Amino acid sequence: MGLFGSTNNSDLMYDAMSLMEKNQPKGAIALFNKILKQNPKNIEALYNKGLALNQIK
Repeated sequence: MGLFGSTNNSDLMYDAMSLMEKNQPKGAIALFNKILKQNPKNIEALYNKGLALNQIK
């Protein structure tokens, strides 16, 4: 990826966690999916995606 247009995983994680705090798990799941697409072994994103999925049942 180039320098422009790429989003840092930590920025995505911050945004996703902000959505979780605002009780918007569907939006957070989309961001966790982006993180996991870039790094499938990101345990923090996978764990939090599970929590978000649990919220929406």
